[in-house]
Amino acid sequence: MILDEPTSTLTFGEIDSLFKAIKTLTSEGLGVFYITHRFPEIFMLSNTVSILRDGLVSVQGPTAAFTYDSLLQGLIPANTKNQNLENPAMEFSAENVDAQTVLSVENLSGSRFHDISFQLKKGEILGIAGVVGAGRTELAEAIFGLTKVTSGTISFCNENMNPLSVKQRIHKGLVYVPEDRKLHGVFSITSIQSNISSTLLHRWKGFLLPFGRERSTAHTYLKNLRIRATSEKQLLSDLSGGNQQKVVLSKYLAADPKVMILDEPTRGIDASARNDIYRIIKDLRATGLAVLLISSDMEEIEKLSDRVLVMHQGSTVKVLSHEEITKDAIATHAFGAKNEVV
Repeated sequence: MILDEPTSTLTFGEIDSLFKAIKTLTSEGLGVFYITHRFPEIFMLSNTVSILRDGLVSVQGPTAAFTYDSLLQGLIPANTKNQNLENPAMEFSAENVDAQTVLSVENLSGSRFHDISFQLKKGEILGIAGVVGAGRTELAEAIFGLTKVTSGTISFCNENMNPLSVKQRIHKGLVYVPEDRKLHGVFSITSIQSNISSTLLHRWKGFLLPFGRERSTAHTYLKNLRIRATSEKQLLSDLSGGNQQKVVLSKYLAADPKVMILDEPTRGIDASARNDIYRIIKDLRATGLAVLLISSDMEEIEKLSDRVLVMHQGSTVKVLSHEEITKDAIATHAFGAKNEVV
Protein backbone atom coordinates (compact mmCIF):
# COMPACT_ATOMS: atom_id res chain seq x y z
CA MET A 1 0.00 0.00 0.00
CA ILE A 2 1.33 3.45 -0.98
CA LEU A 3 0.11 6.29 1.25
CA ASP A 4 0.95 9.80 0.01
CA GLU A 5 0.56 12.50 2.71
CA PRO A 6 -2.45 10.71 4.24
CA THR A 7 -2.70 12.97 7.31
CA SER A 8 -2.56 16.39 5.61
CA THR A 9 -6.25 17.16 6.20
CA LEU A 10 -7.10 14.86 9.10
CA THR A 11 -8.00 15.74 12.68
CA PHE A 12 -5.95 14.38 15.61
CA GLY A 13 -8.51 11.67 16.31
CA GLU A 14 -8.56 10.58 12.68
CA ILE A 15 -4.75 10.50 12.55
CA ASP A 16 -4.66 8.30 15.64
CA SER A 17 -7.17 5.89 14.06
CA LEU A 18 -5.17 5.80 10.81
CA PHE A 19 -1.91 5.02 12.62
CA LYS A 20 -3.55 2.19 14.56
CA ALA A 21 -4.88 0.74 11.31
CA ILE A 22 -1.47 0.98 9.63
CA LYS A 23 0.25 -0.75 12.55
CA THR A 24 -2.36 -3.51 12.53
CA LEU A 25 -1.96 -4.05 8.79
CA THR A 26 1.84 -4.13 8.90
CA SER A 27 1.76 -6.59 11.80
CA GLU A 28 -0.31 -8.85 9.53
CA GLY A 29 2.33 -8.68 6.78
CA LEU A 30 1.24 -5.76 4.61
CA GLY A 31 4.07 -3.62 3.24
CA VAL A 32 3.50 0.14 3.42
CA PHE A 33 5.26 2.86 1.42
CA TYR A 34 4.54 5.99 3.47
CA ILE A 35 5.25 9.43 1.93
CA THR A 36 5.24 12.39 4.32
CA HIS A 37 6.80 15.77 5.03
CA ARG A 38 6.10 15.38 8.76
CA PHE A 39 9.15 14.01 10.54
CA PRO A 40 7.35 12.84 13.72
CA GLU A 41 5.27 10.47 11.58
CA ILE A 42 8.45 8.88 10.23
CA PHE A 43 9.64 7.98 13.72
CA MET A 44 6.19 6.80 14.82
CA LEU A 45 5.53 4.45 11.89
CA SER A 46 8.56 3.50 9.82
CA ASN A 47 11.23 0.82 10.10
CA THR A 48 13.45 2.26 7.35
CA VAL A 49 13.60 5.71 5.83
CA SER A 50 14.81 7.32 2.59
CA ILE A 51 15.14 11.07 2.02
CA LEU A 52 14.69 12.42 -1.51
CA ARG A 53 16.33 15.71 -2.51
CA ASP A 54 16.07 17.03 -6.06
CA GLY A 55 14.94 13.61 -7.30
CA LEU A 56 17.83 11.67 -5.73
CA VAL A 57 18.10 9.63 -2.53
CA SER A 58 20.37 11.66 -0.25
CA VAL A 59 19.96 9.63 2.96
CA GLN A 60 18.60 6.17 3.74
CA GLY A 61 18.81 3.50 6.42
CA PRO A 62 17.08 2.13 9.54
CA THR A 63 14.87 4.78 11.14
CA ALA A 64 16.34 4.05 14.57
CA ALA A 65 19.74 5.21 13.32
CA PHE A 66 18.49 8.77 12.67
CA THR A 67 17.47 11.84 14.62
CA TYR A 68 15.27 14.73 13.44
CA ASP A 69 18.39 16.83 12.76
CA SER A 70 20.22 14.12 10.82
CA LEU A 71 17.20 13.58 8.56
CA LEU A 72 16.90 17.33 8.05
CA GLN A 73 20.50 17.48 6.88
CA GLY A 74 19.56 15.14 4.07
CA LEU A 75 17.04 17.69 2.76
CA ILE A 76 19.28 20.75 2.91
CA PRO A 77 21.48 21.37 -0.14
CA ALA A 78 25.19 21.19 0.61
CA ASN A 79 25.79 24.87 -0.14
CA THR A 80 23.25 25.96 2.51
CA LYS A 81 23.94 23.49 5.32
CA ASN A 82 26.05 25.97 7.23
CA GLN A 83 23.50 28.76 6.94
CA ASN A 84 21.20 29.45 9.87
CA LEU A 85 17.73 28.86 8.46
CA GLU A 86 16.15 28.80 11.92
CA ASN A 87 16.63 32.43 12.92
CA PRO A 88 15.62 33.09 16.51
CA ALA A 89 12.15 34.55 16.83
CA MET A 90 12.01 38.25 17.65
CA GLU A 91 10.61 38.52 21.15
CA PHE A 92 7.29 40.31 21.41
CA SER A 93 8.52 42.90 23.89
CA ALA A 94 6.81 45.70 25.76
CA GLU A 95 7.65 47.96 22.82
CA ASN A 96 5.75 45.62 20.52
CA VAL A 97 2.80 45.44 22.92
CA ASP A 98 2.42 49.22 22.61
CA ALA A 99 2.70 49.05 18.83
CA GLN A 100 0.03 50.35 16.51
CA THR A 101 -3.07 48.18 16.04
CA VAL A 102 -3.36 47.56 12.30
CA LEU A 103 -6.28 45.11 12.22
CA SER A 104 -9.23 45.07 14.59
CA VAL A 105 -12.05 42.54 14.40
CA GLU A 106 -15.07 43.18 16.62
CA ASN A 107 -17.89 40.68 17.22
CA LEU A 108 -17.54 39.26 13.71
CA SER A 109 -19.94 36.54 12.59
CA GLY A 110 -20.31 34.74 9.29
CA SER A 111 -20.40 31.29 7.74
CA ARG A 112 -19.30 28.75 10.39
CA PHE A 113 -17.95 31.31 12.88
CA HIS A 114 -19.58 33.75 15.27
CA ASP A 115 -18.74 36.60 17.62
CA ILE A 116 -14.98 36.68 16.95
CA SER A 117 -13.00 39.63 18.34
CA PHE A 118 -9.25 40.32 18.34
CA GLN A 119 -6.66 42.98 17.61
CA LEU A 120 -3.50 42.48 15.56
CA LYS A 121 -0.57 44.83 16.12
CA LYS A 122 2.25 45.93 13.87
CA GLY A 123 5.11 43.42 13.98
CA GLU A 124 3.02 40.70 15.64
CA ILE A 125 2.24 37.12 14.64
CA LEU A 126 -1.19 36.07 15.89
CA GLY A 127 -1.77 32.35 15.50
CA ILE A 128 -5.27 31.05 14.79
CA ALA A 129 -5.46 27.43 15.98
CA GLY A 130 -8.19 24.81 15.94
CA VAL A 131 -9.11 21.46 14.45
CA VAL A 132 -10.64 20.93 11.01
CA GLY A 133 -14.08 22.54 10.95
CA ALA A 134 -13.34 25.11 13.66
CA GLY A 135 -14.06 27.99 11.25
CA ARG A 136 -10.52 29.35 10.84
CA THR A 137 -10.42 29.51 7.03
CA GLU A 138 -13.96 30.90 6.91
CA LEU A 139 -12.87 33.68 9.28
CA ALA A 140 -9.84 34.49 7.08
CA GLU A 141 -11.93 34.59 3.91
CA ALA A 142 -14.42 36.95 5.55
CA ILE A 143 -11.67 39.31 6.74
CA PHE A 144 -10.22 39.36 3.22
CA GLY A 145 -13.64 40.00 1.69
CA LEU A 146 -14.11 36.71 -0.17
CA THR A 147 -17.27 35.95 1.81
CA LYS A 148 -19.85 38.16 3.47
CA VAL A 149 -20.13 38.74 7.20
CA THR A 150 -23.51 38.66 8.89
CA SER A 151 -22.55 41.03 11.71
CA GLY A 152 -19.56 42.76 13.29
CA THR A 153 -16.86 45.05 11.96
CA ILE A 154 -13.40 44.77 10.41
CA SER A 155 -11.17 47.82 10.91
CA PHE A 156 -7.87 48.18 9.09
CA CYS A 157 -5.65 51.04 10.28
CA ASN A 158 -8.79 52.61 11.84
CA GLU A 159 -10.76 52.37 8.59
CA ASN A 160 -13.94 50.30 8.26
CA MET A 161 -13.22 47.53 5.75
CA ASN A 162 -16.68 45.95 5.59
CA PRO A 163 -17.87 47.74 2.43
CA LEU A 164 -14.56 47.36 0.53
CA SER A 165 -13.93 44.84 -2.25
CA VAL A 166 -11.05 42.34 -2.27
CA LYS A 167 -9.16 44.54 -4.75
CA GLN A 168 -9.59 47.57 -2.47
CA ARG A 169 -8.42 45.60 0.57
CA ILE A 170 -5.28 44.50 -1.27
CA HIS A 171 -4.67 48.11 -2.30
CA LYS A 172 -4.99 49.18 1.36
CA GLY A 173 -2.38 46.60 2.40
CA LEU A 174 -4.33 43.49 3.43
CA VAL A 175 -3.40 40.24 1.62
CA TYR A 176 -4.38 36.59 2.00
CA VAL A 177 -2.26 33.54 1.13
CA PRO A 178 -4.91 30.79 0.74
CA GLU A 179 -4.83 27.27 2.11
CA ASP A 180 -5.00 25.58 -1.31
CA ARG A 181 -2.27 27.25 -3.37
CA LYS A 182 -2.92 25.15 -6.49
CA LEU A 183 -6.62 26.00 -6.59
CA HIS A 184 -6.59 29.59 -5.34
CA GLY A 185 -3.01 30.83 -4.99
CA VAL A 186 -1.22 30.47 -8.32
CA PHE A 187 -1.58 30.51 -12.08
CA SER A 188 0.20 27.23 -12.80
CA ILE A 189 0.29 27.57 -16.61
CA THR A 190 2.13 30.90 -16.54
CA SER A 191 5.63 31.97 -15.53
CA ILE A 192 7.01 32.86 -12.12
CA GLN A 193 7.27 36.45 -13.33
CA SER A 194 3.60 36.64 -14.31
CA ASN A 195 2.49 35.13 -11.00
CA ILE A 196 4.50 37.59 -8.92
CA SER A 197 3.33 40.63 -10.89
CA SER A 198 -0.35 39.63 -10.85
CA THR A 199 -1.11 41.67 -7.72
CA LEU A 200 0.51 44.76 -9.28
CA LEU A 201 -1.37 44.94 -12.59
CA HIS A 202 -3.93 47.45 -11.30
CA ARG A 203 -1.09 49.82 -10.39
CA TRP A 204 0.59 49.70 -13.78
CA LYS A 205 -1.44 51.96 -16.01
CA GLY A 206 -1.12 51.98 -19.77
CA PHE A 207 -1.68 49.77 -22.78
CA LEU A 208 1.53 47.75 -22.32
CA LEU A 209 3.01 46.20 -19.20
CA PRO A 210 6.36 47.61 -18.00
CA PHE A 211 8.17 44.35 -18.77
CA GLY A 212 11.52 45.52 -17.44
CA ARG A 213 10.02 46.42 -14.09
CA GLU A 214 8.04 43.18 -14.01
CA ARG A 215 11.20 41.14 -14.65
CA SER A 216 13.21 43.12 -12.08
CA THR A 217 10.55 42.61 -9.40
CA ALA A 218 10.44 38.86 -10.03
CA HIS A 219 14.24 38.61 -9.99
CA THR A 220 14.38 40.36 -6.62
CA TYR A 221 12.01 37.86 -5.03
CA LEU A 222 13.78 34.90 -6.64
CA LYS A 223 16.93 36.02 -4.87
CA ASN A 224 15.52 37.21 -1.53
CA LEU A 225 13.24 34.22 -0.95
CA ARG A 226 15.72 31.67 -2.34
CA ILE A 227 13.33 30.39 -4.99
CA ARG A 228 15.07 27.58 -6.87
CA ALA A 229 14.34 28.17 -10.56
CA THR A 230 16.22 28.50 -13.84
CA SER A 231 14.90 32.04 -14.33
CA GLU A 232 11.88 34.24 -13.70
CA LYS A 233 10.49 32.96 -17.04
CA GLN A 234 10.21 29.36 -15.83
CA LEU A 235 6.67 27.94 -15.64
CA LEU A 236 5.34 27.78 -12.12
CA SER A 237 4.14 24.20 -12.67
CA ASP A 238 7.78 23.11 -13.08
CA LEU A 239 8.66 24.09 -9.49
CA SER A 240 8.52 21.99 -6.34
CA GLY A 241 5.74 22.58 -3.83
CA GLY A 242 8.01 24.56 -1.52
CA ASN A 243 9.21 26.85 -4.29
CA GLN A 244 5.66 27.34 -5.54
CA GLN A 245 4.69 28.44 -2.04
CA LYS A 246 7.54 30.96 -2.04
CA VAL A 247 6.21 32.35 -5.32
CA VAL A 248 2.76 32.75 -3.71
CA LEU A 249 4.38 34.67 -0.84
CA SER A 250 6.30 36.79 -3.34
CA LYS A 251 3.11 37.54 -5.25
CA TYR A 252 1.47 39.04 -2.18
CA LEU A 253 4.60 40.66 -0.76
CA ALA A 254 4.90 42.55 -4.05
CA ALA A 255 1.64 44.29 -3.10
CA ASP A 256 3.51 45.91 -0.17
CA PRO A 257 1.13 44.69 2.56
CA LYS A 258 0.77 45.83 6.15
CA VAL A 259 -1.11 42.66 7.17
CA MET A 260 -0.66 39.18 5.68
CA ILE A 261 -3.06 36.33 6.39
CA LEU A 262 -1.28 32.99 5.99
CA ASP A 263 -3.56 29.94 5.80
CA GLU A 264 -1.60 26.68 6.21
CA PRO A 265 1.59 28.22 4.74
CA THR A 266 3.70 25.04 4.98
CA ARG A 267 1.19 22.36 4.04
CA GLY A 268 2.61 19.88 1.53
CA ILE A 269 6.19 21.15 1.49
CA ASP A 270 9.38 19.47 2.68
CA ALA A 271 11.30 20.24 5.88
CA SER A 272 13.96 22.34 4.16
CA ALA A 273 11.37 24.55 2.44
CA ARG A 274 9.42 24.71 5.70
CA ASN A 275 12.46 26.15 7.47
CA ASP A 276 12.83 28.71 4.68
CA ILE A 277 9.17 29.73 5.06
CA TYR A 278 9.66 30.09 8.82
CA ARG A 279 12.69 32.29 8.24
CA ILE A 280 10.74 34.45 5.80
CA ILE A 281 7.82 34.86 8.23
CA LYS A 282 10.14 35.85 11.07
CA ASP A 283 12.03 38.29 8.85
CA LEU A 284 8.74 39.87 7.75
CA ARG A 285 7.67 40.34 11.36
CA ALA A 286 10.98 42.05 12.10
CA THR A 287 10.17 44.62 9.39
CA GLY A 288 6.87 45.46 11.11
CA LEU A 289 4.52 43.35 9.00
CA ALA A 290 1.62 41.93 11.00
CA VAL A 291 0.80 38.26 10.35
CA LEU A 292 -2.38 36.30 10.97
CA LEU A 293 -1.15 32.69 10.94
CA ILE A 294 -3.65 29.85 10.48
CA SER A 295 -2.22 26.36 10.88
CA SER A 296 -3.28 22.85 11.86
CA ASP A 297 0.31 22.16 12.92
CA MET A 298 0.43 22.84 16.67
CA GLU A 299 4.24 22.86 16.64
CA GLU A 300 4.20 25.51 13.91
CA ILE A 301 1.78 27.68 15.87
CA GLU A 302 3.89 27.28 19.01
CA LYS A 303 7.15 28.07 17.21
CA LEU A 304 6.03 31.21 15.37
CA SER A 305 3.22 32.90 17.30
CA ASP A 306 3.39 35.79 19.76
CA ARG A 307 -0.22 35.14 20.79
CA VAL A 308 -2.64 32.37 19.85
CA LEU A 309 -6.40 32.60 19.40
CA VAL A 310 -7.87 29.10 19.72
CA MET A 311 -11.15 28.36 17.96
CA HIS A 312 -13.59 25.52 18.61
CA GLN A 313 -16.83 25.01 16.66
CA GLY A 314 -16.73 28.55 15.28
CA SER A 315 -16.04 30.38 18.54
CA THR A 316 -13.02 31.72 20.39
CA VAL A 317 -12.42 29.52 23.42
CA LYS A 318 -9.01 30.81 24.54
CA VAL A 319 -6.36 33.42 23.82
CA LEU A 320 -2.86 32.30 24.84
CA SER A 321 -0.12 34.83 25.52
CA HIS A 322 3.52 34.16 24.60
CA GLU A 323 4.52 32.34 27.80
CA GLU A 324 1.34 30.21 27.76
CA ILE A 325 1.78 28.88 24.22
CA THR A 326 2.47 25.14 24.21
CA LYS A 327 1.26 22.34 21.96
CA ASP A 328 -0.59 20.75 24.88
CA ALA A 329 -2.38 23.97 25.79
CA ILE A 330 -3.37 24.61 22.17
CA ALA A 331 -4.65 21.06 21.68
CA THR A 332 -6.57 21.06 24.97
CA HIS A 333 -8.57 24.15 24.02
CA ALA A 334 -8.85 23.25 20.32
CA PHE A 335 -10.74 20.09 21.24
CA GLY A 336 -13.00 22.02 23.61
CA ALA A 337 -11.65 20.36 26.75
CA LYS A 338 -11.64 23.74 28.52
CA ASN A 339 -14.40 26.02 27.26
CA GLU A 340 -12.91 29.18 28.71
CA VAL A 341 -13.33 32.44 26.79
CA VAL A 342 -10.75 35.17 27.42
